[in-house]
Amino acid sequence: MNPIFLSICLALHTLSTVLLVGNYVLSALVVVPVLRRLVPEEEQSRLLPALVARGRPWVLSSIAIFIVTGFLMLVTDSHYQGFMEIGNTWSVLMYTKHVLVLGWIALGVYLDLGVTRRLAGGRASDRPGFLAQFQRMNGLTAAGGVIIILLTAALQAM
Repeated sequence: MNPIFLSICLALHTLSTVLLVGNYVLSALVVVPVLRRLVPEEEQSRLLPALVARGRPWVLSSIAIFIVTGFLMLVTDSHYQGFMEIGNTWSVLMYTKHVLVLGWIALGVYLDLGVTRRLAGGRASDRPGFLAQFQRMNGLTAAGGVIIILLTAALQAM
């Protein structure tokens, strides 16, 4: 692959990863704890869905860029042996990473379409449970993103 094209793919892939993982990590470590401590539950149930909705275009764009650039870099990597060919340590780690990425994206979709939408439309009596579920799922999604970054670092070191 042309080094300039590969550099552009890597830069876009890294930027999309930063946006995706950063979205969940910042939310888990800063936004949700501050909202839960300083904002009444009724306001939280309006603010959290609004924050998620505001970030959605960035998240969806990042996922699209992440998938396209990841595929291009995968098929041009010298370690890549072909679809579902697992003949070296790099392949094992890469397929493990891809399974985790699919699960991670599914968690994000569940957080967005499931938990956040129920929080926005829920009854007042359901809010504490939905807020706690949002916090757990967001933390799990953030942790998943960090694990994926660690696997990526291991792969790049090979």
